[in-house]
Amino acid sequence: MIPKNLKSITYMRYFLLSLALLILPMGCGQESTAVEYAAEAAGGMSSSDLTLDEAAVEKPSSEDTVETESKIIKTGTIRYEVKDLNTSFERLSQQIKSNGGYIQNDNSGNQYNTTYRYLTIRVPSKNFDKLLAQISQDVAYFDNKTITATDVTEEFIDIEARLLNKKKLENRYLELLGKTQQISEILEIEKSLSTIREEIESVQGRLNYLKNQVSFSTLTIEIYHTAATGSGITESYLSKMGHAVVSGFNSLSGFILGLLTLWPYLIITALLFVLIRKRIWKRRQKSQIDKEQ
Repeated sequence: MIPKNLKSITYMRYFLLSLALLILPMGCGQESTAVEYAAEAAGGMSSSDLTLDEAAVEKPSSEDTVETESKIIKTGTIRYEVKDLNTSFERLSQQIKSNGGYIQNDNSGNQYNTTYRYLTIRVPSKNFDKLLAQISQDVAYFDNKTITATDVTEEFIDIEARLLNKKKLENRYLELLGKTQQISEILEIEKSLSTIREEIESVQGRLNYLKNQVSFSTLTIEIYHTAATGSGITESYLSKMGHAVVSGFNSLSGFILGLLTLWPYLIITALLFVLIRKRIWKRRQKSQIDKEQ
C-alpha cells in the first residue's frame, strides 16, 4: 500500500505538470486547439483572441515554405541599322513568331533623314537567348545592346508563403464564423474577413505579375535606316539664285498674308488717326481766328 504522503506528492507533481503544459503555449504567444475550444465553451471568442490567432497564422514556418527553382526576369534592349526597314521587319516578325513570342508595341516614324521602327517584344523566357542569337546573325554590329537578368526568387518565395498564410487565416475566420452565434462577434469576423480578402487579392496580383514577367521576357528592338544626304550632283549658281528668289517671294507673301489677318486693327487705327488729326486741325483754325480778332 502506498503511503498517503507519497500519494499527495504524486498528485501534486501531476497537477504542476498539467499547469506547466497549459501555461507554456500561452507564454510562446500561440493557442492550442484545446484552449480555443475551451474559450468558445466559456462564452465565445473576444477580439484579442482573434488578433492572437492572426499573429500565429501570419508567422511563416519552415514547413509552409515551398521550395522552388530560380525565378529570373530577363529584359533586353538592342538598336541597329538596316538596309531596308520593311524587309527587316518582316524577317523579325517571322523570328518572333517561330519562338512563340508576340509584338506588344509597334511605333514607327521619321526624324531628319532617318526612318525608324520601335518594337517591344514579349517572348517565352526559354526562347529569349535563341531569338537574340537569330537576330544577331543578320546584324553586322549593334549601336546599343543591353541585356539584364533580375533574380526575384526570394521575393517569389516570400509572396507565396504570405499568400498561403493569409488563405489559412481566411479559413480559420470562416470556421469561427460558422461556430459563433453572437451578432457582435459575427460582425467583427466579417470585417476581418473583408480585410484579409483584400490583402489576398493584392498579394495574388503581385504574384501573378511576377509569374508573367518570369515566364515571358521583354526585348526592346529599334531598327532604323538612314537615307543618303546627297546625290553627288553640284547645284549651279543660277539654280541657287532661283531658289533664293522663290524663297524671298514666299517670305513676302507670308508677310502680306500676316498683315491681312490684322485688317480690323488697321482700320480702327486709321480711323483714330483721322479723328485725332481733324480735331487738332480744328483747334489750330480756332486759335488763328482768335488771334485775328
